[in-house]
Amino acid sequence: MPRPIHPVHAPARRPRGNPGTWISAIFAAALALGPACADDPTPNLRGASTGPTTAKGYDHPDQFIHLKDVKPADNMYPAVPHPEQEQQARKKLAALEGAASE
Repeated sequence: MPRPIHPVHAPARRPRGNPGTWISAIFAAALALGPACADDPTPNLRGASTGPTTAKGYDHPDQFIHLKDVKPADNMYPAVPHPEQEQQARKKLAALEGAASE
């Protein structure tokens, strides 16, 4: 009676099929699942990390092209003046200065 081979000393079994076939199958699976793992192709250009904002945005690149810009000081870039906003700011500043002096 032949002596049985111990499992530790048994010859290693080779996987069935051609190794090239297994490599091709793994590569095909990686290609198929790649887009599912990719980042969102449309990034959130406006908003926070929690999602887009609900505030109205403006995408008018030449909306101030007809206005003359003013350089506030020699060491500053030119800015477009907004007279209504400037009047509101001066009123608020005057109110704050009046409240601070009392």
